[in-house]
Amino acid sequence: MKKVIFCVFFASILIAGNAQDSKRIEQVTLATAELTAQYNLSDAQQLKVRKVVEVQMENMDQIAALKDSNPNAYLAKKRALREYLEGKLKVILTDRQLSLLEKQQEDRRLAERALRKKMKGASQEEVELALLKLEK
Repeated sequence: MKKVIFCVFFASILIAGNAQDSKRIEQVTLATAELTAQYNLSDAQQLKVRKVVEVQMENMDQIAALKDSNPNAYLAKKRALREYLEGKLKVILTDRQLSLLEKQQEDRRLAERALRKKMKGASQEEVELALLKLEK
């Protein structure tokens, strides 16, 4: 009887682990496809980007617990992960693709500037929190 209970318990752990793995694979594939479409990546670039996205997803999983317990830390770490991804992309992308990334970064900076201007009377902490919420 103990063996049966142990086998059922072990099987449920394996199934749960496989479900998480397949979910992550799906997320990585979707994010890579999105970046591929956005920057028109070559096959070689897609392989490199996929590896970067896998690391990105692992890091996002690690900070997920902060989302409810410490939203400010979560948002700050999320921004750092976006900056990490952009840094890695700068190495992978061609000059033409890089100009698109730089345009997106400039658009984000303009949006942040507009938000700062809009929240002129707010405290620095409130402004920073609002800026962090701009992150996807």
